[in-house]
Amino acid sequence: MEAFSAETKNPALWDELMAEFATCWKASDANADGLLNSEEFKVFMTKNNESMQKRFGESTMPGAEEVARWYDAYNTLTTGVDGVSQEDFKAADQMLKRIFTSLAFKPLLATAMDRMSKCKPETQAKMMEFFDSEEKNPALFAEGMKEFFSCW
Repeated sequence: MEAFSAETKNPALWDELMAEFATCWKASDANADGLLNSEEFKVFMTKNNESMQKRFGESTMPGAEEVARWYDAYNTLTTGVDGVSQEDFKAADQMLKRIFTSLAFKPLLATAMDRMSKCKPETQAKMMEFFDSEEKNPALFAEGMKEFFSCW
């Protein structure tokens, strides 16, 4: 996951970015409750974008519809809380890093699925049973993982 993070590659830059983030957050949190409602979130996105423009020379501010979708997505991260917290941003950052990393596997998965499609239907069913078994049949999944790692 380090490939996408200034935190490990340039800690001084990371600290500066986090200070700028905190400044934008505080300036956007009009009611000072630690959460951004949808209007405060729009202000934050604008301030954060301006900060990135100053730092990097340019930035891309999402349109109003995209900002609303980002707010809705962040707002789902803490159940029962209406508003976006800084912790939500940290959680989303980790999820986005995992998504970016998983994109590298997309062509490999397509190739694997293509190979699998050439197997007999009963073989495909057995393979899918294994892949779906973690929750449905933990013993089967554990055995399959044991086999998998014994090949290493």
